[in-house]
Amino acid sequence: MKRTYSTFMILAGLLLHLLGGCNRTYPYPDTLLEVDQLLNNRQADSALILLTHYKDTARHYDLSTQMYLNLLMIKAQDKCYITHTSDSLINVIVDYYEKHGPEDLLTEAYYMKGSVYEEMGDPVRSMEYFRKALDRLDQTDELLLKGLICSRIGTLYMYQALYEEALPFFQEACRYHLLAGDSVSLIYDFGNFGRYYSVKKQKDSVFFYFHRSWEIAKDLHLLRKEKVIVEEMAHSYLDYKDTKMARFVLDQVKNIKEYDDPSFTNNVWARYYKIEDKLDSAAYFYQKALKTGNVYVKRRASRELYLMEHKKQNYKEANRYMRLYVKQVDSIRKLTETESLRKMHALYNRERMELFQENLKQENIQLRYEIGVISILLLAVSVICYLFYKKRKLQRILLEQRIKQMLNEHEQKSQRMKLDNDQKILSLEKQLEVLNSEKDDLQKKILNAEKELLQKQNDTIAAENAKQAALMEQLKQTDIYHSFHMKVQAKEKASAKDFVDLGNLIDSLFNNFSVRFHDLCPSVNSTDICMCYLIKIGISPIDIASLQLHTPSAISMARKRLARKILGDSASINDLDELIRSF
Repeated sequence: MKRTYSTFMILAGLLLHLLGGCNRTYPYPDTLLEVDQLLNNRQADSALILLTHYKDTARHYDLSTQMYLNLLMIKAQDKCYITHTSDSLINVIVDYYEKHGPEDLLTEAYYMKGSVYEEMGDPVRSMEYFRKALDRLDQTDELLLKGLICSRIGTLYMYQALYEEALPFFQEACRYHLLAGDSVSLIYDFGNFGRYYSVKKQKDSVFFYFHRSWEIAKDLHLLRKEKVIVEEMAHSYLDYKDTKMARFVLDQVKNIKEYDDPSFTNNVWARYYKIEDKLDSAAYFYQKALKTGNVYVKRRASRELYLMEHKKQNYKEANRYMRLYVKQVDSIRKLTETESLRKMHALYNRERMELFQENLKQENIQLRYEIGVISILLLAVSVICYLFYKKRKLQRILLEQRIKQMLNEHEQKSQRMKLDNDQKILSLEKQLEVLNSEKDDLQKKILNAEKELLQKQNDTIAAENAKQAALMEQLKQTDIYHSFHMKVQAKEKASAKDFVDLGNLIDSLFNNFSVRFHDLCPSVNSTDICMCYLIKIGISPIDIASLQLHTPSAISMARKRLARKILGDSASINDLDELIRSF
């Protein structure tokens, strides 16, 4: 019964959390609680200013309040990109909360200690405390913090060239942020996917995720994040020597000033001019990057400047840049603890497995006391499942009838076009019989050409219909396809994750549908793309409105607007729908 009681307590705790909100209730000064709220709302600059003014007047407070203030100060500095150079203060904070609590602040302290060690160039100890923080969150609903830690761990692995270890953490971070409905964090998550696939040389995936990240940043008017993701995307275009697209995306953000890392900007422009063979401009930007960049930027800049000077036979300058390059390589080597992290990763997984096995053993002991209760519950669940199955079966039959009707309508339209062509062919054949008797060779050639063209159109229609029918048949067999139609019948809203899964499915079947559609209409936004997905799978406008929580009139206006964007002012909604179904 112990597990039953524990389950009840967890549910009760979750209910209290939802009713009471997530603000801290500790007896801390209002100013500090306000700072904490500002940090959670991504207003780190304001929080740091408030803390700086408050710090000198807070010395007479008790030790608990001082520790809370110090933790908030480290947290604010981290969010304001102020580099940590010492672990002295965070060690004191962690030691205090390990002895005195509370538990949630100890978890935050572990996370901040991991951040401090990451900036101090100690990836092994950084990983140790990130893991400690994440383990403590296992049984909590702190989705945002879980997602943030997973993202940091994944990034740490990426810097150590442990790419396969990084991917699961990026995926977990994205899952947590989708569940939390945090669009801002999804910008970073999709950017992480773009960087991962860039390393893996999977071009389509690279630009698919970078474009998604860019769309969210634009929709939220987050200019700094927009510039960061666009410049990373430009780097990827340059990896494929596509200077035209690199210049195009860079021009979209060149006037954005909300960015505190000019070295990254200088680096991408230097690469662009080098590929364009404008070496003086490239050298200019590499020089600027050399003055402001981190060790990774300086490594690239010094290497490229060495090659340029060596090519010009300016060996004195070339040697200077080579020495600088070697220095940066040594610095990076000191930061790289790949093997240690790999061992830590393996050890961590083994310890988790041992813990899992021990918990399983304890659960087996408790299971003997719960068999009777579970048997009753299983009987009840079986009855419910049977009733649910009958209902779902009826829904599935109705759904299949509806889909069949939709496909028949499309097929009838193609068939009508084919029949029209057949009538024209018969008419041409009659004209040709007359011409044969009159021996009009020139007119005969023209009519034969028209006849051949109509026959080719019929063949094309037949082939395209067969292809689309096969793809649609494959699509409608998937769980995702049926899930959306079931949501329509249940009048449920589709989640962001649902649309991500649907988009991935349609892109895989229909030759990167979203990317091609974006190329067709660059101004299309993420909401428009989701609407196109739903049209593609045969969801009606009224049902699209319920899935996206919009009014039917809003969906109608969106379709009209999109039709005019793509097909011109005279285009109709039906023209748009037909384009999407055949695209």
